[in-house]
Amino acid sequence: MISLNIVRIATIKGIQRPYTLLVKQGFSPQMAKNMLSGRAKSLHLGHLEQLCRIFRCEPHDLLDYSPHTTRPAKAPDHLAFLTKPAVVDDLHALIANMSVKEMEALMADVAERSKRA
Repeated sequence: MISLNIVRIATIKGIQRPYTLLVKQGFSPQMAKNMLSGRAKSLHLGHLEQLCRIFRCEPHDLLDYSPHTTRPAKAPDHLAFLTKPAVVDDLHALIANMSVKEMEALMADVAERSKRA
């Protein structure tokens, strides 16, 4: 099953209040709640584009895939590339445990990478 996984991308991006962000960006409170809880059964392509712009990502970054339990294990799965690893650490928690020297190195690395993009 393909699902929208905004919580994962928000965690990766260090966004602590994705609901607030989505509502401020024009999504209705109910739509934001449905998208974040995984209860959104459909998604308008305009909304997908808007989410990609908000999170600066590609559509496949927002989608996650879990194979159906009835699917034969040996059959090729052309959707497997949408399967994402779980995000276990919060960016803010990771940063809080770093020394100043480690943070300075991280900031320099990020600045360098952003120049190449």
